[in-house]
Amino acid sequence: MGKLKYALLVATLGVCTGANAASLELSAGADAWFVDAKGYAGEKHSFELRREYDNRYAFFAWMNLEHPLPIVPNLGVRYGTFDHTSNGIKADFNYADAIGYYNVLDLTPLKIDAGVGLRFEDFAYEHVSGDASYNEVLPFVYGHGRFDLVGTAFSVDADVSFSELQFRDDTEFLDAKLGVEYRLGGSFIEWSVNGGYRYMYLTQDTSDYNSLTTIIKGPYAGVSATF
Repeated sequence: MGKLKYALLVATLGVCTGANAASLELSAGADAWFVDAKGYAGEKHSFELRREYDNRYAFFAWMNLEHPLPIVPNLGVRYGTFDHTSNGIKADFNYADAIGYYNVLDLTPLKIDAGVGLRFEDFAYEHVSGDASYNEVLPFVYGHGRFDLVGTAFSVDADVSFSELQFRDDTEFLDAKLGVEYRLGGSFIEWSVNGGYRYMYLTQDTSDYNSLTTIIKGPYAGVSATF
């Protein structure tokens, strides 16, 4: 009798584990960003990084893991890098985001997510007249919306991250994008292609200058997969 109870318990746990695994959704994507960038370093220097100059592309990747567990937030990870050179001026910017978010609304055809995150930033600005750099960890609020165009394979996506820390060297950033996704379909993996426009604004007081401001914007295109 004890062995039977043990076997039933193992079978039940196996079924529950299989159901939870089936409820997990992992999605990931990578995008190329065709940027038009400019920045300002205090009142002494300024730089303009435009498409006609070197290294006019940037890249970013992302991953989301959603699950059925209550209370525990879903997980999002973002990574981006750009390395631009223009007329003897070089600007390197790398960031990584860790986001915890909830599905606050999930009713076909509309889905809305909201949460908070941490951004890990590394920025370096080099010029013959002076250099500036900083490393930061910034908290931010996060929001995402998706609207499926019923009867089609298209959807509209909007994504925004925002932080303003007046108590911490007047640090502020806004990262927003708006795009369209087309689902190609698939059996085990659903592939999609997407494109849109992204705008990023960042300002940070540094010890090298009064402030360091970077604006990066432009269209993007990429591919994603959902498991």
